[in-house]
Amino acid sequence: MCVTTQHLLQIVKCEVVACCGVHRSSLWRLLREGLLPPPVLISQMSSGYVTVEIDDADGKFAPLLLQLVLDLRASLRLNQVPYDRYCPSIEAYLFKRSSGSGICGLYLASYTAANQYKQSHKS
Repeated sequence: MCVTTQHLLQIVKCEVVACCGVHRSSLWRLLREGLLPPPVLISQMSSGYVTVEIDDADGKFAPLLLQLVLDLRASLRLNQVPYDRYCPSIEAYLFKRSSGSGICGLYLASYTAANQYKQSHKS
């Protein structure tokens, strides 16, 4: 499996030993689907941790283990929150680089990839 964004590339072995060999670490047990989750901004309230938007002055990035334990996810109109979600240079392009909520809301690393995906999934 491969996930790509403008600033990140993750390649994960599949679970078929004949295909990708034996996993050499137990990290895959901790990470859902073997992938690092996208960063999430959080703030601590009296009711616990809540995810916040980028313009919230009290927001801090959640440490990985806290994010995994509490299953924290950023909110966005896309079905999949991209790893580039909080990159200021990309923020304006997030929806333009997605397949669109009408198809599946998948975020792709470039306009070209997004347009190719849209073309291949037209009804």
